[in-house]
Amino acid sequence: MKNLYNLFIIAAILLFFSFQSNAQITSKGNDFWLGFMENYTGGNNFYVFLSSDVAASGTVSIPGAGWSQNFTLSPNTAITIDIPYSSAVNQGSETVKNTGVHVTSDTLINCFAMNYKVYTTDGTLVLPVAALGTEYYVLCYGPQIYTSEFLIVAVENNTTVQITPKATTSGGKPANVPFTITLNKGQIYQVQSSGDLSGSHIVSANGTTKFAVFAGNVCANIPSGVIACDHLYEQMFPVRTWRTKYVAVPYKTRKNDSYRILASRNGTQVSINGAVVTNLSAGQFYDTQFGTPSIISANNPIEVAQYSQGTGADGVEGDPFFIMLSPVDQTREDISFIVFNFANIKNDYVNIATKTTCINNLLLDGNPIAANFNTVPSDPSFSYAQINVTKGAHRLTSNSPGCGFNAYVYGFGPTDSYGYSAGVRLDPLTIALVINTNCAGNPTQFYVRSQPFTIKNYNWNFGDGGTSTQSNPSHIYQNGGNYNVRLIVTYEDNSKDTAEQIFTIEEPKAKINYIGGGCLDSIVTFRDLSTVVGGSIVYRHWVFGDGDTSNQANPTHAYKTKGKFRVILTITSSSGCIDRDTVFVDIFPRPRARAGANKEICLYDSVQIGEPATDGTPPYTYLWQPSTGLSADNIAQPIASPQSVTRYIVLVTDKNGCTDRDTVFVNVNPLPIANAGNDDTLCLGASIQIGGITNGGTPPYSFNWTPSTGLSAANVQYPQATPNSTTKYYLTVTDSKGCKSVDSVIITVYPQPQAVAGNDIEICNGSSVTIGEPASGGKPPYSYLWSPPQNLSATDIAQPIASPTSTTSYILTVTDANGCVARDTVLITVNPLPIADAGQDASICLGQSIQIGNPAAGGTPPYNYLWSPSTGLSATDQAIVTANPPDTTTYILKVTDAKGCVDFDTVKINIIFIPKPIISKSGPTTFCNCDSVVLDAGNINYIAYLWSTGETTREITVKTEGRYYVTITNIDGCKNTSDTLDIFVRQPSATIGFPQTTIEVEPGEQFKIPLLILNSEYLDFCRIFNFDATISFNKSIMVPFGTTPKGTIDFINNRRTIQLTGTRKGGDTILLNSDFLATLGDTETSSLDLDIFNWHECPFNVNILNSNLRLKNLCKEGGVTRLFISPPPTVKLSIKPHPVRDIASIDYSISSEANIRIYLLDILGVKICELYSGFVSIGEHSLEIDTKNYSTGTYNIILETPWGATTKQIQIIK
Repeated sequence: MKNLYNLFIIAAILLFFSFQSNAQITSKGNDFWLGFMENYTGGNNFYVFLSSDVAASGTVSIPGAGWSQNFTLSPNTAITIDIPYSSAVNQGSETVKNTGVHVTSDTLINCFAMNYKVYTTDGTLVLPVAALGTEYYVLCYGPQIYTSEFLIVAVENNTTVQITPKATTSGGKPANVPFTITLNKGQIYQVQSSGDLSGSHIVSANGTTKFAVFAGNVCANIPSGVIACDHLYEQMFPVRTWRTKYVAVPYKTRKNDSYRILASRNGTQVSINGAVVTNLSAGQFYDTQFGTPSIISANNPIEVAQYSQGTGADGVEGDPFFIMLSPVDQTREDISFIVFNFANIKNDYVNIATKTTCINNLLLDGNPIAANFNTVPSDPSFSYAQINVTKGAHRLTSNSPGCGFNAYVYGFGPTDSYGYSAGVRLDPLTIALVINTNCAGNPTQFYVRSQPFTIKNYNWNFGDGGTSTQSNPSHIYQNGGNYNVRLIVTYEDNSKDTAEQIFTIEEPKAKINYIGGGCLDSIVTFRDLSTVVGGSIVYRHWVFGDGDTSNQANPTHAYKTKGKFRVILTITSSSGCIDRDTVFVDIFPRPRARAGANKEICLYDSVQIGEPATDGTPPYTYLWQPSTGLSADNIAQPIASPQSVTRYIVLVTDKNGCTDRDTVFVNVNPLPIANAGNDDTLCLGASIQIGGITNGGTPPYSFNWTPSTGLSAANVQYPQATPNSTTKYYLTVTDSKGCKSVDSVIITVYPQPQAVAGNDIEICNGSSVTIGEPASGGKPPYSYLWSPPQNLSATDIAQPIASPTSTTSYILTVTDANGCVARDTVLITVNPLPIADAGQDASICLGQSIQIGNPAAGGTPPYNYLWSPSTGLSATDQAIVTANPPDTTTYILKVTDAKGCVDFDTVKINIIFIPKPIISKSGPTTFCNCDSVVLDAGNINYIAYLWSTGETTREITVKTEGRYYVTITNIDGCKNTSDTLDIFVRQPSATIGFPQTTIEVEPGEQFKIPLLILNSEYLDFCRIFNFDATISFNKSIMVPFGTTPKGTIDFINNRRTIQLTGTRKGGDTILLNSDFLATLGDTETSSLDLDIFNWHECPFNVNILNSNLRLKNLCKEGGVTRLFISPPPTVKLSIKPHPVRDIASIDYSISSEANIRIYLLDILGVKICELYSGFVSIGEHSLEIDTKNYSTGTYNIILETPWGATTKQIQIIK
């Protein structure tokens, strides 16, 4: 086969200096042509979406219609262009139209198109002109109700293409017969077919003119027959960009996806997950479906399309669309894409496939997404992700060269969907450089980075006279410049391809120039006069010879040490080529001025500053400024006595005139001001705070008090002074700079008086006691103050009388003539009286007991108790006793506490009497289990009942056998229990069934089947007569006859079920005889089952015995019994007239009675209305449908029966 490819060369450096992204042929571009194919019923909207990661502007136009619109794009944003429908619509087949849409931009952008109609939407990625090809095979979908289609767009004038359709076209061109058309730039040619156009071959007649191809279906059901249909719209990839390995990632939320795999060469063997599934010839395709991530591969390049299935396939929201998959070796590293914003699309996703080693390098809108990936089960070296995305513009990037990916965007809504590739790479045969090798004088190695088929022979021409036949040759260019490299390859089928590209070989030439130098630290200015043949300088590195470096183009540098320094400039070109130049720079040393360390002095002190100079070339001269406070200004070490902070600068000049300066600060610190406080007096044992506010000097301060006797601390600003005698204290304050000052204070001490409140004492509540004694010591006279004042005869005398009602602590404060104060305390404990508690008066029933009394409170435990009288008491010396008096009695309780205090209380116990209750009954005490008897306990001032059953009502209804009694409680709470009453209950039982021997009958025989009582007990006693029953048997062995009900038929299990009712006659063992007619069916035996049996008057569980029925005297042929196999039920459905404008008649027949439903669906599978639901008998039936309110189009009539559904299509026209 002759491979007619328009080939070109891509140069790439794969590591740090990487041009790979610029050399790839991708879906980014600045010149696009596209067209819109016919969508379902028309009236749809056309949109073009544009996005870019940089600012861009351009024009969208339809040259053939005279329409255009300018656009402007901001970085990382997207815009929508509404394409006029009437100017771009294409309908019908095989007509040349001027409807091509042209997009141009001033920089590279991404272009997407959408053919939008509610419920039939699909979109596509649009390829730039640079990515188009000269040969295509198309993938559509069919045969369907609507046509498969493809559309050709010319991007050049006089574009002649040869078309070989795979199916007869709508215009009558036969399948597999080539024909040619000629188009001018911007013209389109749409081809449609009721068959499947997949595999149609489209090729440029001259082998060089590029064109664009779009393909799909007006509205396809995927898989065929599955609702609902949706528009298919996708741009085809040139054959020269196909490869042999693809990663298939399932659409998220769907059970399965459909795939088509198309071959361009004979003998193409296709594998899925390593297993061979088919062998294809050129133009043939393979259909399959699966729902797991998989690897699709082949021995020759293939094209793979992934189809979304209709919502009827799995019941999940969404409908058909398809996306052309990209091979694993045609990946992108940076894609800007758009998620379309349409209201009926509810959920949007992006599928991503990449190498497993690359998942940590991928970012979505700048965010890591590694956590979203899983490995492909059949090949863990690849991973995939299915990520929810928001509507609008997005950017997917890889931060590592060589870590590419493939990405696909799609969305689902109620019976609608869309999908497209987020961005693609479409390299044909391409060559590239290996790592950083395009430098003059160094080996430059070439290799084939991408090719569609296996290469057998290579023929390289390097553009400078050099050639090679190696697959990865290495060549040395002696000089920089542009070289035209040509590669001619021979594939394994002896067809040839040519790749040709101009490569730039770079030759850097480094050159240094500088000015300046001299004394150390003076500025040297360097100039880079370097050049690069065939390139530019991207990196410079200066080494100044003293350890410092720079990457500036023209740096300046100050040397810090003397000597001869070797300066080296290294330049790197845009391709990483390197050259160096060297010069030497002489630097003289400078002297070193030394003003010395900064000094601090206190006010009025002096200090020596400065040190002799070093380095440079002696002798040195000195000059100090300012001279204020200095002993001299022209010596190395003057004496400084400044009165305030002063900065001194020394200038040193050496023999060579090189100078240096240094600075020293002399800080003069002010003195602090000490404050010991004012002289004061205090009483012996009292404390006083001494000290005052310290200021001046330089905080913080340190403090030192002397003597330290009687001080809380000697090193704080405000100590507490507690001297035993009159004392003079001295305070020395030192600030943070070591400056000091001193102050003093005198504290005079008076002796203390003595206060005596007396000894602690205990009294009883209500008694009195004298407390206190006269004061002594200190300086008389004394004043007295008692607190608290309550219950005292006086508060200002030495010995008052105290009468507290509770324990009280009295405090005596004595003040002498010097104001010195003494205090003392006396505690008077007042013991409280105990509180006796005999309890509340109560009434009890005769013979009952009751607890009386409660533990005593108050007073002082423990307590002694005494009850009287002792009649009916369990004890007389306990707090709580049990009383059971024979008559009403009043008890007296006496309580004495540990302090001898006494209290009394009384309680009265009243005795109540009650008679025994009598049970009355509403009927006999022996009855059937379906009956009952009511027992009544009566009511003689009763307020509560408790039956032996646990019930608490006056009356109870008894249904079970047993012994019954009741305990009542009257209004006084007294209880009594009745005598017992015996109840007897009779339990009916029965065994119901058919005769327990097999019933044998001949086909055609009329016979009866009795329903029998096989044994029973108490049926008459319990008056049980009426019943209902349900029986079942094989429907083909017999049918009901006479008055026997027809019952219902279970077609799935081949059983007939009959419901029977009847009335038993007393003593009769036959409940019912049912008439049947034996029939020859598909079996000679059947079980006769009594499925349900119920008695009406007194339901109870009966024992059921089933039986069997057998046909006898059957004909046999060759030892085999001859039976009749019943055919399954049949349904016939027809519509007339057809097509219909207003009223249509729906005629149908059914071979078995059943419950049915008839309803109407539109072509998308949406239910319009229900026409009938109910039971129909065997035979022919008819109903009418009024279509006047329905739109023109195709609909489906569905007739649903228990054994299946029948569909008939109806065309409605207006």
